[in-house]
Amino acid sequence: SPAGLYPINIQTCNSLNYNIVTVSGTLTIIDNVAPVIACPTNIPLNLNGSGNTVKISAKIINKEVVISSSVVAGLLPVQNDLTNTLSGSCDCPPGHAVVGYTGRVGEIVDKFKLICAPINSDGSPGASATTSCSNGPLDGGNAVGPFLAPNGSWMVGFGIGDQIAYYNRSGTLNSIQGYSQTYTDVINGSSNRFLNTIMAGTYTSQRTSVEFAPPGYVLTGMNYHIDDVIPGPYASTVQFKYQPLVATQQELTRFAVSDNSSGNLTVDISGNTTFTSANIGTNPITLQVTDASGNSSTCTTNVTVNNFAGRSSQTTTTKTKVKPTQEVQNVVAKEAIYPNPATNTIRVQLGKEVTSANHITLVDAIGRLQPNISIRQLNNKLFELNISTLPKGVYIIRTKTIEGDKTFKFVKL
Repeated sequence: SPAGLYPINIQTCNSLNYNIVTVSGTLTIIDNVAPVIACPTNIPLNLNGSGNTVKISAKIINKEVVISSSVVAGLLPVQNDLTNTLSGSCDCPPGHAVVGYTGRVGEIVDKFKLICAPINSDGSPGASATTSCSNGPLDGGNAVGPFLAPNGSWMVGFGIGDQIAYYNRSGTLNSIQGYSQTYTDVINGSSNRFLNTIMAGTYTSQRTSVEFAPPGYVLTGMNYHIDDVIPGPYASTVQFKYQPLVATQQELTRFAVSDNSSGNLTVDISGNTTFTSANIGTNPITLQVTDASGNSSTCTTNVTVNNFAGRSSQTTTTKTKVKPTQEVQNVVAKEAIYPNPATNTIRVQLGKEVTSANHITLVDAIGRLQPNISIRQLNNKLFELNISTLPKGVYIIRTKTIEGDKTFKFVKL
Protein backbone atom coordinates (compact mmCIF):
# COMPACT_ATOMS: atom_id res chain seq x y z
CA SER A 1 0.00 0.00 0.00
CA PRO A 2 1.12 3.62 -0.46
CA ALA A 3 2.65 5.40 2.50
CA GLY A 4 0.09 6.78 4.95
CA LEU A 5 -2.05 6.07 8.02
CA TYR A 6 -4.41 3.07 7.96
CA PRO A 7 -6.98 2.29 10.74
CA ILE A 8 -6.91 -1.34 11.94
CA ASN A 9 -8.96 -3.47 14.35
CA ILE A 10 -7.48 -6.45 16.26
CA GLN A 11 -9.85 -8.96 17.87
CA THR A 12 -8.88 -11.40 20.64
CA CYS A 13 -10.92 -14.22 22.23
CA ASN A 14 -10.80 -15.20 25.93
CA SER A 15 -10.93 -19.01 25.92
CA LEU A 16 -12.51 -19.24 29.41
CA ASN A 17 -15.62 -17.18 28.94
CA TYR A 18 -15.49 -16.63 25.17
CA ASN A 19 -15.43 -12.86 25.53
CA ILE A 20 -14.32 -11.04 22.41
CA VAL A 21 -12.00 -8.09 22.88
CA THR A 22 -11.43 -5.65 20.02
CA VAL A 23 -8.49 -3.30 20.02
CA SER A 24 -8.43 -0.43 17.51
CA GLY A 25 -5.33 1.30 16.30
CA THR A 26 -3.55 2.90 13.38
CA LEU A 27 -0.99 1.30 11.14
CA THR A 28 1.59 3.73 9.77
CA ILE A 29 3.30 2.82 6.52
CA ILE A 30 6.40 4.86 5.86
CA ASP A 31 7.95 5.05 2.40
CA ASN A 32 11.62 5.94 2.71
CA VAL A 33 12.81 4.35 -0.54
CA ALA A 34 13.82 6.80 -3.24
CA PRO A 35 12.94 6.28 -6.91
CA VAL A 36 15.59 4.63 -9.05
CA ILE A 37 16.58 6.53 -12.20
CA ALA A 38 19.38 6.27 -14.73
CA CYS A 39 19.90 9.23 -17.07
CA PRO A 40 20.96 8.67 -20.67
CA THR A 41 24.59 9.54 -21.26
CA ASN A 42 23.74 12.19 -23.83
CA ILE A 43 20.69 14.14 -25.08
CA PRO A 44 21.20 15.57 -28.61
CA LEU A 45 19.51 18.91 -29.33
CA ASN A 46 19.54 20.33 -32.86
CA LEU A 47 19.27 24.04 -33.60
CA ASN A 48 18.34 25.12 -37.14
CA GLY A 49 21.28 27.44 -37.82
CA SER A 50 19.06 30.55 -38.03
CA GLY A 51 19.64 31.94 -34.55
CA ASN A 52 16.63 30.26 -32.97
CA THR A 53 16.25 29.71 -29.23
CA VAL A 54 15.17 26.30 -27.93
CA LYS A 55 13.94 25.43 -24.43
CA ILE A 56 13.87 21.94 -22.93
CA SER A 57 11.38 20.65 -20.37
CA ALA A 58 10.74 17.38 -18.50
CA LYS A 59 7.60 15.61 -17.31
CA ILE A 60 6.55 12.20 -16.01
CA ILE A 61 4.36 9.99 -18.22
CA ASN A 62 3.53 6.45 -17.01
CA LYS A 63 6.63 6.31 -14.80
CA GLU A 64 8.88 7.52 -17.59
CA VAL A 65 10.83 10.79 -17.67
CA VAL A 66 10.07 12.47 -21.01
CA ILE A 67 12.37 15.30 -22.09
CA SER A 68 11.12 17.53 -24.91
CA SER A 69 12.25 20.68 -26.69
CA SER A 70 10.26 23.62 -28.02
CA VAL A 71 11.24 26.70 -30.00
CA VAL A 72 10.57 29.94 -28.11
CA ALA A 73 9.82 33.49 -29.15
CA GLY A 74 12.58 36.04 -29.52
CA LEU A 75 13.51 39.69 -30.08
CA LEU A 76 15.18 41.22 -33.12
CA PRO A 77 18.01 43.70 -32.55
CA VAL A 78 17.00 47.24 -31.60
CA GLN A 79 16.56 49.46 -34.65
CA ASN A 80 17.49 53.16 -34.65
CA ASP A 81 18.94 54.89 -31.60
CA LEU A 82 20.71 52.24 -29.52
CA THR A 83 21.12 54.60 -26.52
CA ASN A 84 17.40 54.84 -25.77
CA THR A 85 15.68 52.75 -23.12
CA LEU A 86 12.67 50.82 -24.42
CA SER A 87 9.66 52.09 -22.50
CA GLY A 88 6.56 50.56 -24.11
CA SER A 89 5.24 47.50 -25.90
CA CYS A 90 2.57 46.82 -28.52
CA ASP A 91 1.73 43.19 -29.22
CA CYS A 92 -0.70 41.23 -31.33
CA PRO A 93 -3.36 39.34 -29.35
CA PRO A 94 -2.48 35.74 -28.40
CA GLY A 95 -2.73 33.42 -31.39
CA HIS A 96 -2.20 36.31 -33.83
CA ALA A 97 0.71 37.54 -35.95
CA VAL A 98 1.48 40.62 -38.06
CA VAL A 99 0.06 40.93 -41.59
CA GLY A 100 0.54 44.68 -42.18
CA TYR A 101 1.05 48.13 -40.71
CA THR A 102 -0.12 51.72 -40.81
CA GLY A 103 0.94 55.07 -39.36
CA ARG A 104 0.76 58.86 -39.48
CA VAL A 105 3.14 60.83 -41.67
CA GLY A 106 4.17 64.47 -41.31
CA GLU A 107 7.83 65.48 -41.22
CA ILE A 108 8.46 62.10 -39.59
CA VAL A 109 6.45 58.89 -39.04
CA ASP A 110 4.53 58.47 -35.80
CA LYS A 111 1.65 56.41 -34.40
CA PHE A 112 3.09 53.38 -36.16
CA LYS A 113 0.69 50.43 -35.69
CA LEU A 114 0.92 46.75 -36.50
CA ILE A 115 -2.05 45.02 -38.14
CA CYS A 116 -2.57 41.50 -36.78
CA ALA A 117 -4.54 38.47 -37.99
CA PRO A 118 -5.35 35.17 -36.26
CA ILE A 119 -3.17 32.16 -37.10
CA ASN A 120 -5.25 29.39 -38.66
CA SER A 121 -4.59 25.73 -37.85
CA ASP A 122 -2.66 25.30 -41.13
CA GLY A 123 -0.46 28.34 -40.41
CA SER A 124 -2.24 30.70 -42.81
CA PRO A 125 -3.54 34.17 -41.79
CA GLY A 126 -7.18 34.38 -40.75
CA ALA A 127 -9.63 36.67 -42.50
CA SER A 128 -10.30 39.04 -39.61
CA ALA A 129 -7.70 41.65 -38.67
CA THR A 130 -7.07 43.80 -35.62
CA THR A 131 -4.76 46.78 -35.03
CA SER A 132 -2.26 46.87 -32.19
CA CYS A 133 -1.65 49.95 -30.08
CA SER A 134 0.58 52.64 -31.59
CA ASN A 135 4.21 53.30 -30.71
CA GLY A 136 3.71 57.05 -30.35
CA PRO A 137 1.24 59.54 -28.81
CA LEU A 138 1.08 62.17 -31.60
CA ASP A 139 -0.73 62.01 -34.93
CA GLY A 140 2.07 63.78 -36.81
CA GLY A 141 -0.03 64.24 -39.94
CA ASN A 142 -2.27 62.22 -42.21
CA ALA A 143 -2.76 58.49 -41.88
CA VAL A 144 -0.82 56.39 -44.39
CA GLY A 145 -1.69 52.81 -45.21
CA PRO A 146 -2.72 50.26 -44.35
CA PHE A 147 0.10 48.35 -46.04
CA LEU A 148 -0.91 44.70 -46.05
CA ALA A 149 1.08 41.62 -46.94
CA PRO A 150 -0.23 39.69 -49.97
CA ASN A 151 -2.95 37.13 -49.31
CA GLY A 152 -1.64 34.14 -47.39
CA SER A 153 1.48 35.99 -46.23
CA TRP A 154 2.93 37.13 -42.89
CA MET A 155 5.22 40.01 -41.99
CA VAL A 156 8.75 38.78 -41.29
CA GLY A 157 10.85 41.96 -41.12
CA PHE A 158 11.09 45.76 -41.26
CA GLY A 159 13.44 48.36 -42.63
CA ILE A 160 13.61 51.56 -40.55
CA GLY A 161 14.89 54.95 -41.74
CA ASP A 162 16.34 57.28 -39.08
CA GLN A 163 16.32 61.07 -39.48
CA ILE A 164 19.43 62.27 -37.67
CA ALA A 165 18.97 65.95 -38.53
CA TYR A 166 15.41 66.35 -37.27
CA TYR A 167 15.75 68.90 -34.44
CA ASN A 168 19.28 67.53 -33.95
CA ARG A 169 17.91 64.26 -32.65
CA SER A 170 18.80 60.76 -33.71
CA GLY A 171 16.24 58.03 -33.59
CA THR A 172 13.07 59.65 -34.96
CA LEU A 173 11.32 57.39 -37.44
CA ASN A 174 11.43 58.86 -40.92
CA SER A 175 10.58 55.81 -43.01
CA ILE A 176 9.23 52.31 -42.47
CA GLN A 177 9.18 49.45 -44.96
CA GLY A 178 7.87 45.95 -44.36
CA TYR A 179 8.94 42.53 -45.60
CA SER A 180 6.75 39.44 -45.90
CA GLN A 181 6.55 35.90 -47.20
CA THR A 182 3.83 33.27 -47.70
CA TYR A 183 2.87 31.05 -44.79
CA THR A 184 4.00 27.92 -46.65
CA ASP A 185 7.41 29.51 -47.24
CA VAL A 186 7.61 30.43 -43.56
CA ILE A 187 6.88 26.83 -42.55
CA ASN A 188 9.47 25.56 -45.04
CA GLY A 189 12.12 28.03 -43.83
CA SER A 190 12.44 29.97 -47.11
CA SER A 191 14.26 33.29 -47.45
CA ASN A 192 12.48 36.59 -46.79
CA ARG A 193 10.77 38.68 -49.44
CA PHE A 194 10.38 42.39 -50.10
CA LEU A 195 6.89 43.76 -49.54
CA ASN A 196 5.63 47.17 -50.59
CA THR A 197 6.35 50.86 -51.13
CA ILE A 198 8.08 52.69 -48.32
CA MET A 199 6.02 54.70 -45.81
CA ALA A 200 8.04 57.90 -45.38
CA GLY A 201 7.90 61.36 -43.87
CA THR A 202 8.92 64.50 -45.72
CA TYR A 203 12.46 64.44 -44.33
CA THR A 204 14.98 62.32 -46.21
CA SER A 205 16.11 59.24 -44.35
CA GLN A 206 19.75 59.46 -43.27
CA ARG A 207 20.32 55.81 -42.42
CA THR A 208 18.40 52.58 -42.62
CA SER A 209 18.48 49.35 -40.64
CA VAL A 210 16.75 46.16 -41.80
CA GLU A 211 16.04 43.21 -39.50
CA PHE A 212 14.34 39.92 -40.31
CA ALA A 213 12.85 37.21 -38.14
CA PRO A 214 14.69 33.86 -38.48
CA PRO A 215 13.30 31.37 -41.03
CA GLY A 216 10.18 29.70 -39.68
CA TYR A 217 9.19 32.73 -37.56
CA VAL A 218 6.75 35.63 -37.98
CA LEU A 219 6.47 39.02 -36.29
CA THR A 220 4.06 39.33 -33.36
CA GLY A 221 4.73 42.71 -31.72
CA MET A 222 7.24 45.42 -30.88
CA ASN A 223 8.92 47.33 -28.09
CA TYR A 224 9.53 51.07 -28.53
CA HIS A 225 10.90 54.28 -27.01
CA ILE A 226 9.16 57.68 -26.85
CA ASP A 227 11.42 60.72 -27.23
CA ASP A 228 10.10 63.49 -24.96
CA VAL A 229 12.32 66.28 -26.29
CA ILE A 230 10.38 69.32 -27.61
CA PRO A 231 8.64 69.48 -30.09
CA GLY A 232 7.89 65.85 -29.24
CA PRO A 233 7.07 63.48 -27.87
CA TYR A 234 7.64 61.31 -30.91
CA ALA A 235 8.33 57.63 -31.38
CA SER A 236 11.93 56.72 -32.07
CA THR A 237 13.57 53.39 -31.24
CA VAL A 238 11.78 50.15 -32.18
CA GLN A 239 12.48 46.48 -31.53
CA PHE A 240 10.33 43.81 -33.15
CA LYS A 241 9.22 40.53 -31.55
CA TYR A 242 8.88 37.20 -33.32
CA GLN A 243 7.70 33.67 -32.62
CA PRO A 244 7.58 30.37 -34.54
CA LEU A 245 4.57 30.17 -36.84
CA VAL A 246 3.91 26.57 -35.80
CA ALA A 247 4.74 26.07 -32.13
CA THR A 248 5.52 22.37 -31.93
CA GLN A 249 7.13 20.33 -29.19
CA GLN A 250 9.61 17.59 -30.06
CA GLU A 251 10.40 14.66 -27.82
CA LEU A 252 14.15 14.29 -27.34
CA THR A 253 14.37 11.19 -25.15
CA ARG A 254 12.60 9.21 -22.45
CA PHE A 255 13.73 6.75 -19.78
CA ALA A 256 12.04 4.66 -17.11
CA VAL A 257 11.73 5.37 -13.38
CA SER A 258 11.49 2.51 -10.87
CA ASP A 259 9.50 3.38 -7.73
CA ASN A 260 7.67 1.27 -5.15
CA SER A 261 4.94 3.82 -4.40
CA SER A 262 1.69 4.34 -6.28
CA GLY A 263 1.66 8.10 -5.80
CA ASN A 264 2.53 10.75 -8.32
CA LEU A 265 6.12 11.41 -9.35
CA THR A 266 7.54 14.82 -10.22
CA VAL A 267 10.69 15.78 -12.11
CA ASP A 268 12.79 18.96 -12.05
CA ILE A 269 15.75 20.12 -14.15
CA SER A 270 18.72 21.92 -12.64
CA GLY A 271 21.06 23.77 -14.97
CA ASN A 272 20.55 25.66 -18.19
CA THR A 273 17.31 24.83 -20.01
CA THR A 274 17.40 27.47 -22.78
CA PHE A 275 19.84 27.01 -25.63
CA THR A 276 21.08 29.12 -28.54
CA SER A 277 24.08 28.96 -30.86
CA ALA A 278 26.13 30.25 -27.90
CA ASN A 279 25.63 26.85 -26.25
CA ILE A 280 27.06 24.67 -29.03
CA GLY A 281 28.67 21.59 -27.47
CA THR A 282 27.93 19.76 -24.22
CA ASN A 283 25.85 21.35 -21.47
CA PRO A 284 25.44 19.42 -18.18
CA ILE A 285 22.01 19.23 -16.54
CA THR A 286 20.78 17.39 -13.44
CA LEU A 287 17.38 15.70 -13.24
CA GLN A 288 15.69 15.13 -9.89
CA VAL A 289 12.73 12.74 -9.57
CA THR A 290 10.66 12.93 -6.36
CA ASP A 291 7.91 10.57 -5.21
CA ALA A 292 4.77 11.36 -3.24
CA SER A 293 6.58 10.75 0.08
CA GLY A 294 9.28 13.28 -0.69
CA ASN A 295 12.01 10.76 -1.52
CA SER A 296 14.13 11.87 -4.45
CA SER A 297 16.96 10.71 -6.67
CA THR A 298 19.14 12.66 -9.08
CA CYS A 299 21.17 11.85 -12.15
CA THR A 300 23.32 13.99 -14.44
CA THR A 301 23.52 14.01 -18.22
CA ASN A 302 24.72 16.28 -21.03
CA VAL A 303 22.61 18.18 -23.53
CA THR A 304 24.72 18.22 -26.69
CA VAL A 305 23.70 21.21 -28.83
CA ASN A 306 24.30 20.98 -32.58
CA ASN A 307 23.84 23.87 -34.99
CA PHE A 308 22.83 22.86 -38.51
CA ALA A 309 23.03 25.24 -41.45
CA GLY A 310 19.50 24.23 -42.43
CA ARG A 311 16.35 23.28 -40.58
CA SER A 312 17.02 20.46 -38.13
CA SER A 313 13.92 18.61 -39.33
CA GLN A 314 15.24 18.41 -42.89
CA THR A 315 19.01 17.92 -42.93
CA THR A 316 19.34 17.55 -46.68
CA THR A 317 22.36 17.82 -48.93
CA THR A 318 20.31 19.06 -51.88
CA LYS A 319 17.12 21.14 -51.88
CA THR A 320 14.55 20.43 -54.59
CA LYS A 321 11.65 22.88 -54.88
CA VAL A 322 8.56 21.43 -56.56
CA LYS A 323 4.93 22.29 -57.07
CA PRO A 324 2.50 20.28 -54.93
CA THR A 325 1.30 18.28 -57.95
CA GLN A 326 4.70 17.86 -59.59
CA GLU A 327 6.24 14.37 -59.61
CA VAL A 328 9.60 14.34 -57.85
CA GLN A 329 12.37 12.41 -59.56
CA ASN A 330 16.05 11.87 -58.94
CA VAL A 331 15.89 12.97 -55.32
CA VAL A 332 19.47 12.92 -54.07
CA ALA A 333 18.85 14.25 -50.56
CA LYS A 334 20.10 12.11 -47.72
CA GLU A 335 16.95 12.83 -45.69
CA ALA A 336 13.89 14.53 -47.12
CA ILE A 337 10.13 14.55 -47.47
CA TYR A 338 8.54 15.28 -50.83
CA PRO A 339 6.50 16.86 -52.23
CA ASN A 340 6.01 19.57 -49.63
CA PRO A 341 3.32 20.99 -49.54
CA ALA A 342 1.38 17.85 -50.52
CA THR A 343 -2.20 16.89 -51.30
CA ASN A 344 -2.59 13.10 -51.59
CA THR A 345 0.66 11.29 -50.83
CA ILE A 346 4.02 12.21 -49.36
CA ARG A 347 7.28 10.24 -49.29
CA VAL A 348 9.82 10.09 -46.49
CA GLN A 349 13.44 9.45 -47.51
CA LEU A 350 15.65 8.50 -44.56
CA GLY A 351 19.41 8.36 -44.23
CA LYS A 352 19.36 5.35 -41.88
CA GLU A 353 17.23 2.24 -41.95
CA VAL A 354 13.85 1.86 -40.32
CA THR A 355 13.00 -1.77 -39.67
CA SER A 356 9.23 -1.32 -39.81
CA ALA A 357 6.52 1.13 -40.82
CA ASN A 358 5.40 0.91 -37.19
CA HIS A 359 8.36 3.17 -36.40
CA ILE A 360 6.76 6.05 -38.33
CA THR A 361 3.99 8.13 -36.73
CA LEU A 362 2.11 11.25 -37.78
CA VAL A 363 0.85 14.03 -35.47
CA ASP A 364 -0.83 17.36 -36.11
CA ALA A 365 0.56 20.78 -35.17
CA ILE A 366 -0.50 20.44 -31.52
CA GLY A 367 0.80 16.89 -31.11
CA ARG A 368 -2.37 14.79 -31.61
CA LEU A 369 -1.69 11.38 -33.15
CA GLN A 370 -3.23 10.69 -36.58
CA PRO A 371 -3.74 6.90 -36.41
CA ASN A 372 -5.73 6.20 -39.59
CA ILE A 373 -2.94 6.88 -42.06
CA SER A 374 -1.84 4.29 -44.60
CA ILE A 375 1.96 3.90 -44.63
CA ARG A 376 3.58 1.90 -47.45
CA GLN A 377 7.17 0.72 -47.01
CA LEU A 378 9.02 0.95 -50.34
CA ASN A 379 12.35 -0.09 -48.81
CA ASN A 380 14.13 0.24 -45.45
CA LYS A 381 14.80 3.94 -46.09
CA LEU A 382 11.80 5.06 -48.18
CA PHE A 383 8.15 5.22 -47.08
CA GLU A 384 4.99 6.61 -48.68
CA LEU A 385 2.11 8.02 -46.62
CA ASN A 386 -1.44 8.45 -47.91
CA ILE A 387 -2.54 11.82 -46.50
CA SER A 388 -5.55 12.42 -48.75
CA THR A 389 -8.05 12.17 -45.86
CA LEU A 390 -6.25 14.64 -43.60
CA PRO A 391 -7.70 18.14 -43.11
CA LYS A 392 -5.60 21.00 -44.42
CA GLY A 393 -2.91 22.05 -41.97
CA VAL A 394 0.59 21.53 -40.65
CA TYR A 395 1.70 18.02 -39.67
CA ILE A 396 4.82 16.38 -38.26
CA ILE A 397 6.18 12.95 -39.22
CA ARG A 398 8.18 11.22 -36.48
CA THR A 399 10.54 8.37 -37.33
CA LYS A 400 12.74 6.03 -35.29
CA THR A 401 15.90 4.93 -37.11
CA ILE A 402 18.97 3.02 -35.99
CA GLU A 403 20.75 6.35 -35.35
CA GLY A 404 17.93 7.99 -33.37
CA ASP A 405 14.65 9.86 -33.75
CA LYS A 406 13.98 12.21 -36.69
CA THR A 407 11.10 14.64 -37.32
CA PHE A 408 9.84 16.15 -40.58
CA LYS A 409 7.31 18.97 -40.96
CA PHE A 410 4.99 19.37 -43.97
CA VAL A 411 1.88 21.23 -45.11
CA LYS A 412 -1.28 19.39 -46.25
CA LEU A 413 -3.10 21.40 -48.92
